[in-house]
Amino acid sequence: KGLLAFAGGEYSTAWMHLRAGRADLQTIGGSHAQRDVFDRITIEAALRALLWPIGRLEAACGAARRVAVDQPAAILFSSGSTGEPKGIVHSQARLAARTEGFVREMELGADDVALLVFSAARPVGLVTQVLAMLRVGGTVWLAERPAPEAFWPIYAQARPTFFLLMPAYASRILAAPGADRLDHSRLRYTICGGDRSSLDLHRRARAVTGRKLL
Repeated sequence: KGLLAFAGGEYSTAWMHLRAGRADLQTIGGSHAQRDVFDRITIEAALRALLWPIGRLEAACGAARRVAVDQPAAILFSSGSTGEPKGIVHSQARLAARTEGFVREMELGADDVALLVFSAARPVGLVTQVLAMLRVGGTVWLAERPAPEAFWPIYAQARPTFFLLMPAYASRILAAPGADRLDHSRLRYTICGGDRSSLDLHRRARAVTGRKLL
């Protein structure tokens, strides 16, 4: 019922049926990857159920929505490491300015590929990779903090021109055997932030990738 409803464009109905059937998916057999298809369709149905009515309303009105630069674009929550967690409202103009500044400073373009290992919900990942790549028409790979042993296979497939790391995570992946034998020819730089980076970490990054750590 869920798949038929999805095919017919009834996304709310599709989501309800597919969501109800998720608990019994294992009984139909197949691999985890095959059953993941149903999860992806369920998520897509939920997204379309939310966005489809807006698109149809805009089409009926004959005008797209207009957003003022001072209107909120996102509310991002702090971790609470230095105080009470709080939500910080970022306006459309603020996110646009931060993205534009990063794009200009790092000379990003449509040929760039970002490998995102932070959560896309964190400002550093959202602005410097997701929004930056959308701004210039580049590519962003969403890996979201893979285990150290899984990082380099993803890296080899994505062939990024840049990525961002936290020092502790960078230390773990740079110590992985064989990392220095991969093809790093497309990599322009690696940015490491969020904590102090040791001189040894900078030397290790140069030895592994042939590029300096920023």
